[in-house]
Amino acid sequence: VGALAPDEFRRAVKDAEGLWEGRNLEGTEVLGAFARSGLSNWTAFVGVPADIVQAPLRRSLWTLLGSGAILVGLSFLLARVFGQRIATSVQELASLAQRVGQGEPIAATSTRLKEIDQVGHALASASAELQQRETSLRKSEARLRATQENAAVGIAEVDRNGLFVSVNEARCRLTGHSRDELVGLHFGHATDELILKQD
Repeated sequence: VGALAPDEFRRAVKDAEGLWEGRNLEGTEVLGAFARSGLSNWTAFVGVPADIVQAPLRRSLWTLLGSGAILVGLSFLLARVFGQRIATSVQELASLAQRVGQGEPIAATSTRLKEIDQVGHALASASAELQQRETSLRKSEARLRATQENAAVGIAEVDRNGLFVSVNEARCRLTGHSRDELVGLHFGHATDELILKQD
């Protein structure tokens, strides 16, 4: 009582009212508000030690930082779990694709991941279609072989180099060679022998 307010405070209170932060007469950091009375022209100041004002803020910051760290850790853990689940599902898809490529029949499995399940169903559908086409092709080849074998004329298949790939029984009788002798020979060689036989 009777002591002058700190110089910093007296310089700051030229306005009628406001906030002030500084050290009080005991040297404690304070944060407060002041207002000048219109009747007495006295200035009233109410201050609170800055530590008390800032403590809740610090607690809030530490709480936010701690919560943030926990959330980041939880997010990382969830990302790892879901990442492994997705990686496992993609590896299963790759395995299914390899099996389709090898001509094996496959069935779609459920991974509970919509996009992966869609690709799995598409692979299963492609596998079923390939199986159906292969069956149709085998039946068609069997009919072609039966037709060739029962034909009265000589029939032969040759590759790009002119080598016999397959011959029917009638062709073997015309040349006097067995099937094993003709397959792999050039068609010109067998034709020359056929012409020589007829002469």
